Amino acid sequence: MNSAQGRPLRVGVLCSGATVPAWAADALRAVLAVDCVTVAVVGDLALPVARPASAMWRRYLRDVVEPPSRAMRLAAISEVIGDAETVSLGDDAAAADRLRAFDLDVILSFDPAAPRAFASEAREGLWVYRHGDPGGFAGFPWLIELSHKRGATEVALLRFQTDNDAGERIHFGRFKTGMLDYVASLDHFAFGAAHFAAHALRDLAEGLLHPAPDDAAPRAPRTPGTTNAIAFHARIAWWRAKARIVWPLRYQQWSVGIIADDPATLYAKAQGGEIVAADVRWFESPRDTFLADPFIAPGRGDDGGPLILAEDYDWAVGRGHISRLTIAGDQVMVTPAITADHHFSYPFLIEEDGALYCVPERARAGHVMLYRHDPASDEWREDGVLIPDMAAADSTIFRHDGRWWMLCTDVADSGNEALHAFHADALRGPWHPHRRNPVKIDVTSARPAGPVFRVGEALVRPAQDCADHYGAAVRFQRIVRLTPDEYREEDAGALIPDPRGPCPAGLHTLSSAGGLTMIDGARWSFQRADFGRLVRNKWKKMLW
Repeated sequence: MNSAQGRPLRVGVLCSGATVPAWAADALRAVLAVDCVTVAVVGDLALPVARPASAMWRRYLRDVVEPPSRAMRLAAISEVIGDAETVSLGDDAAAADRLRAFDLDVILSFDPAAPRAFASEAREGLWVYRHGDPGGFAGFPWLIELSHKRGATEVALLRFQTDNDAGERIHFGRFKTGMLDYVASLDHFAFGAAHFAAHALRDLAEGLLHPAPDDAAPRAPRTPGTTNAIAFHARIAWWRAKARIVWPLRYQQWSVGIIADDPATLYAKAQGGEIVAADVRWFESPRDTFLADPFIAPGRGDDGGPLILAEDYDWAVGRGHISRLTIAGDQVMVTPAITADHHFSYPFLIEEDGALYCVPERARAGHVMLYRHDPASDEWREDGVLIPDMAAADSTIFRHDGRWWMLCTDVADSGNEALHAFHADALRGPWHPHRRNPVKIDVTSARPAGPVFRVGEALVRPAQDCADHYGAAVRFQRIVRLTPDEYREEDAGALIPDPRGPCPAGLHTLSSAGGLTMIDGARWSFQRADFGRLVRNKWKKMLW
């Protein structure tokens, strides 16, 4: 139990001047919404605004970044906090004494240049946001990630308890590095991480804070120069050209296959690194379609064999439905199973009390629907809404410690970054959101990639790595703690595509049941049917 558990928390906020960026104002509003938290004091550091030495970068900030950026617009701190006392923390020996007098639990700073000397003036130290690589370019989060083509940008909330410690992570997330629009990406991860301080304070108050060593090598931020500016603009121009010319001609064409190893064996082989998805018998998808997201119900198929459902995507109409797959030698035959006027995918199968259920993704409908299989007619019928008012992606359901659990992402919130959890006493609900939703933000391992499985006492969750592109690989996440109040997991390796195989462009669903393990994989290809549909839609917009 930590010293803060069971009593109100007193927080001091450090800033420079009377304003904070809009993302920091959002963070403060979230902090004030935590029941046990009081902002006791605002400390004015009076630090000068850091500006790049390069005239080109100064103009870029002034003319391109700051005017349209929602995250960087300034908000009066008094309008957010109200009449909390403000003290000056100028460069004098008494500054620390002035903070100490407020008997603070936490000192929260939105300025990474906040003096570490204040860390010892609060019981739980100094908390500081860090956006992007610590060795990146000062004042330009994710610029180094863009320059090195990294698919993910890290945001961490760090805690320093002395002026010379290396710091530890108390909240952390990875966001997709946008290659086309610096301002939009900056706004996305700045606002997306704003709630980190509120989550960490709530965890602290409830004795659930689990700091981890900061594994980022300490490096001094660099100052971007004219050469970096030229390279940066050239990189943006190149990605925008690819988005207009190359990407419309390149599609992920998915196929399903049978893989020799079961998930537990793949997980064991991947420990501490990556393994290639070898020894896969791939099945070619029918023309102008693709097959993906295979799920298996043993003994539910013809003649007591497995029932296999998968996404069956029609390039010509731009949406998928759920089909039943029958494997005959090297061929796969397709029969429609669940159809409607909106897109279906990820037909997650559940057996309960002798009945067979399916929870397909139908995010465009805006809710999670349970379907029940009628053996007499071999039809799937709607059986009830599990989660209303959520565009859930890849809902994955399992039982643990006497509860039903559902893990998914939200298409309305990027779809690939934020993992949400729900729990219920019965399959039909009612389903309750986890108290820490979103329980994880990580574009490399949030979105589910198949059923959760057990290896001994460990729960292992396959997850999609969407950093480089959608469904690039499957990462194994070992669930360390799962209760209605806590969710923690750790990365345990990855299953990556075979670069020399027929599907080198992605893996995103791993499913196993009854001794059969299936996977899906992608290759890059040109899809005439989808390209024609896009051209027709653009032509209609031009005419009308």
